[in-house]
Amino acid sequence: TLGLAAAFEQVLPEAEASALFMEELKINPVLARHVEQSRAPAWSNEQFLAYRAGTVGGIMGHQIREHGFDLTLGMGPVPDDLTPFQHFRRCARLVHDFEHIVTGGQFTSIGEIVVTMARVANMTEHLSPKLASAVNAYQAFSGLRMFTRALLHYPEAFATALKCVEQGIHVGRNSPPFWQFQWDEVFEMTPTEARRHFGMPEVDFIESMRDEAIFRELLEV
Repeated sequence: TLGLAAAFEQVLPEAEASALFMEELKINPVLARHVEQSRAPAWSNEQFLAYRAGTVGGIMGHQIREHGFDLTLGMGPVPDDLTPFQHFRRCARLVHDFEHIVTGGQFTSIGEIVVTMARVANMTEHLSPKLASAVNAYQAFSGLRMFTRALLHYPEAFATALKCVEQGIHVGRNSPPFWQFQWDEVFEMTPTEARRHFGMPEVDFIESMRDEAIFRELLEV
């Protein structure tokens, strides 16, 4: 993905996307208010180990304990010189794993499709077209490669991949802006309660472990 990020910097330099973001702040009061009030998450991995199983916090705690998740993504302290656009993107990266939980996308390669398409649809719904295109390009490409990979090389997993696309678009279009979500308000809630709290539609949890095994060629079909 580092190569993909570098390629997109050539196609759409960050400075151009940042300029679009600053123009958006002039016409989008919801986004402007968010940027004015937003603070980057400062959670520690350890705090999630105490949450009850089945809650948003407990599900994340399981991923940290059993699979070595690191919610800080190794980013370190927040730099003092971040532009508003850089801050917006940093926050989005830090909450990505929580979006898995409320959109119904399992923590697998195919599960990434749900989260990716949900965010693409959500940005398209709540941002102007040019900015949505700028922030969605990398997301869409990184997620759709799983979709095309299933279609071309792992057809047994394609039905699940298609369901992930459909669910992601549905939940993204019919939810408030993801960037507004105050995640610390839902750590003690179940995913269903969290969706209700945020005003999201109810969705299914899409099981994709078998499809993950097909993707990793650990299962012959």
